[in-house]
Amino acid sequence: MKLIVGLGNPGEKYSKVRHNLGFMMLDEYARKRLSSTDYGKFWEYANKVKAEVGRLKPSDIMLVKPQTYMNLSGESVSQLIKKFRIDLDDLLIIHDDLDLPLGKTRIRHGGSSAGHKGVESIVACLNSQNFPRLRI
Repeated sequence: MKLIVGLGNPGEKYSKVRHNLGFMMLDEYARKRLSSTDYGKFWEYANKVKAEVGRLKPSDIMLVKPQTYMNLSGESVSQLIKKFRIDLDDLLIIHDDLDLPLGKTRIRHGGSSAGHKGVESIVACLNSQNFPRLRI
């Protein structure tokens, strides 16, 4: 299984801010792959992992929007990694990067958090920096 995690903050007041680009990307990705009826039922809140989760079948891709607020994203991600025994190479974190111009993206595997609090939380909870990230 592949785990794609979009970082953001829950709640309507944050829904359109740049810091929520991870959530926005996952929403758009799911919308393009599902009918409007299916999309309406796609996201489910998983209380044990404190995240909205949707599974794209038959591809076996799980999309995740942690609901712990950005700075505690690692709690959700680490619980999902353990629960589904996900290899870190099968994890992709999507997050905003204010150092990149709007519309630019970069993907990299590993490295520091570059000061991003959500990535810092994930690194701390996984005790590893060795996972891919898509910076937007």
